[in-house]
Amino acid sequence: FWGSVLSAFERLASLSASACGGCHNDLHPSREHRCQDAGLAHLLVVRQLADGGLEAARATQRGARLTQDGRLEDALRELHDARQLAPRNPEACNNLGCVYHLLGDDSSALHWYRESRRLSPGGETAALAHAALEQRRGCADEAQRILVSFLRDSDASHVGALRQLGRLHMREENWSKAAGCYHKLIATDPTNDEWPAQLQTCLDNLPVKDSTGEPVQHPNGLGGMFALAFSFAEPLFRGASTVEDTKAVGA
Repeated sequence: FWGSVLSAFERLASLSASACGGCHNDLHPSREHRCQDAGLAHLLVVRQLADGGLEAARATQRGARLTQDGRLEDALRELHDARQLAPRNPEACNNLGCVYHLLGDDSSALHWYRESRRLSPGGETAALAHAALEQRRGCADEAQRILVSFLRDSDASHVGALRQLGRLHMREENWSKAAGCYHKLIATDPTNDEWPAQLQTCLDNLPVKDSTGEPVQHPNGLGGMFALAFSFAEPLFRGASTVEDTKAVGA
């Protein structure tokens, strides 16, 4: 049984494990089902409630097992019971958001992630999931606002939020802000080989400008010449203040 659970989890989380930050209270990783966004994989788990009473915990356990078995409608009933038993618990809302997303009902999922953030404004699961769903429905500006607010108000060095924001900026071709995210990630986690590679992609796409500020064409065959030179400024970025970092990654 646990072998199949771990296998499913590894398929979901292979691209985002480092962003998770370790979820020690995860009950069961959820099935792939309708999830097509690897950025959501590490968030789509039903988690045990830290508080809320024994009956709420038992309902959550049942909901987790049913989610793992693919019985999502039945899981929802148990998780709604858990939320009614623990109405002030943000994790109960996150669990509902997770299963509604797996059912393909992102409107309801967004409702519950927003409710979780109302109960716990600094909660990382709700913030990252809310931002990811906003991005999926084409609201990139709202997704950016959520991530920048979380980094500013809760954890300026949160690896998952920085990576998610960096990828969002790359998708929007905002290479300068994406580079700011990856500079911060290198400073936060210098052992991860992904960050320098992503940073170089951003720098290679930064436009070269002349002394008057006008863009100039890269020389043939030297596509990243200016960006490579710019990358030597990395130590300066590492020494930036928290306020400056936040401006660099999202403002």
